[in-house]
Amino acid sequence: LVYDMSLYGRGLVFTSIRPPLGDPCSAGLASTIYAIDPDTGGKTDYVAFDVNGDGTFNAADNLAGQQVNGYEVGPGKPTISGAKIFDSSG
Repeated sequence: LVYDMSLYGRGLVFTSIRPPLGDPCSAGLASTIYAIDPDTGGKTDYVAFDVNGDGTFNAADNLAGQQVNGYEVGPGKPTISGAKIFDSSG
């Protein structure tokens, strides 16, 4: 965790950075954005990411039947604006 967490609605949003998967000695960074329940530190009780990009947050955004609370993004601090979260790639 490099940047401060942001409280957004009923969740804490933050990113982590790490070396790329596969070869930790290769150039570059990878990052994951997370949304967690601030009271428990666990997953949120709602769908936090519109994984399929259809503009709604529902069960269709689950992967393999599981709710997504972490999503790989470009490295950098996320920006929250207009009910959307933007990573460094936009």
